[in-house]
Amino acid sequence: SKVIRTDIIITGSLSVTGDISGSTFISSGSSTSEGGELQLLPKTNGNKVWLIDNYDEDLRIFRRDLDNPSLVVKGIQISSSGDVGIGTEFPIYPLHVKSNTVGYIAKFENTSNDTSTSDGVIISIGPDASGSMTEANKWITFQDGNGTYMGAIQGNGGSGPELSNVSDRKLKRDI
Repeated sequence: SKVIRTDIIITGSLSVTGDISGSTFISSGSSTSEGGELQLLPKTNGNKVWLIDNYDEDLRIFRRDLDNPSLVVKGIQISSSGDVGIGTEFPIYPLHVKSNTVGYIAKFENTSNDTSTSDGVIISIGPDASGSMTEANKWITFQDGNGTYMGAIQGNGGSGPELSNVSDRKLKRDI
């Protein structure tokens, strides 16, 4: 086994073949928070580079502008606890998506040609919730941009979900 402790710059292609056993490490040396970084440079002379790194035990995949290195486009982050963030550096949910875009931020698309059995999304709460779901169980919660509660699809204490924070007037048009 041979350890090389230096910068290796390769112009062109790198090919590793043969019987490779063990592990390959990329380390940043003396840094206390960085655990190595892999940069994927553009094919042409573009100024955007994708990076993969291990920062404070979180896996990050993001894009940096080489002309303005402080400009980082958030990509995907997997925290050491397993939370996945898309567009956020600090995911606080198992899947945390954050976007500053006009329009929708998520789409689930079933492209099956079998229209008789194609389905969309399943939302499950708890073990067997039949008859035991109260309004404390929120299937979907609606908030404004400041995090203010606007309503929910929640348990009704019976057999299924119901809309909260609605009135007949809010549900009717042209009255």
